[in-house]
Amino acid sequence: MVEAKLKLARAVELKLRELGTYDLVEKETGISRSTLFRLKNGDWIRPGSAIRAAANILHVELQHERDPRDCSAVLSVIGEIWDGSDAHAYLLAEALKKIHQLSKFTVGATQ
Repeated sequence: MVEAKLKLARAVELKLRELGTYDLVEKETGISRSTLFRLKNGDWIRPGSAIRAAANILHVELQHERDPRDCSAVLSVIGEIWDGSDAHAYLLAEALKKIHQLSKFTVGATQ
């Protein structure tokens, strides 16, 4: 989804440059200002109906969500490093969440 976020942010930026204000972009596209702000700032995790509709209007293809249980690469690594305990599972889950949070800052810094 990182690539889709960047593409949507760029599409909103282009519309803003073209039209000048969020109000005019909203009027032309029908995308609410709040959704435009969220798109420009990458402030979404999973694309809800407003994000999907905006992506369609802006001609940005979103990746289809996959079932995380089908991600053998991640599950394989977890299987290698997990000691089998609930406590360790919790710590691994927290570490993955922190890595995800860190990746949001990294993506924002490269925009």
